[in-house]
Amino acid sequence: MHDWGAAFGLNYAWRHADNVKGIAFMEGVMPPTYPRESYASFGNTEEIFRGFRDPVRGPELIIEKNFFLEGLLPVSVMRNLTPAELEVYRAPFAAPKSRRAILHLLRDNPIEEKPANVWRTFEEMATWWR
Repeated sequence: MHDWGAAFGLNYAWRHADNVKGIAFMEGVMPPTYPRESYASFGNTEEIFRGFRDPVRGPELIIEKNFFLEGLLPVSVMRNLTPAELEVYRAPFAAPKSRRAILHLLRDNPIEEKPANVWRTFEEMATWWR
């Protein structure tokens, strides 16, 4: 599992422990990284993460401008991604309507106890994980 896949995979493992013999993950979006107590914890990207939940700015950033792949991803990696690597990330999201899933995922980031159902799931998962 990798990145958000770790959160989804851990959720599955928590709910279906009898189906899981082991867990392998890297760079997981999981406790203690998430849930986030505040937007301030994002540092210099605080306003960007706030913008994802804004009803006008969120779709503009993600769906129209493809900001997640063109702006946030490249600066979130510790080295420069090659053009070929970037194309692999871009390929599934070439059409604006295909980026709706990214917008929903970003809006479901558990921050400041919202959305409540995701926040609660992360807290319960963290207890299980510990």
